[in-house]
Amino acid sequence: MAEEAVERTLCLLRQAHVYKLPPRPSAGGWRCQEWPKTNHIFSGRVRVLARGDVCNVQLEDATTGGLFAKAS
Repeated sequence: MAEEAVERTLCLLRQAHVYKLPPRPSAGGWRCQEWPKTNHIFSGRVRVLARGDVCNVQLEDATTGGLFAKAS
């Protein structure tokens, strides 16, 4: 019988914000206090999950648990 990998929550950030940023103004990139706050596109939570050798970062709606974005 094959053994299933257990999914573990490594980190849970209860409040996160996502902004759409225009191209970098210089090679130094953006600093938080400089980026346009009017381009806010999402508020929710961040969950970092691990299963075996795979780690996923998920942006989720805090009230419904719905998935906004995922990176593996």
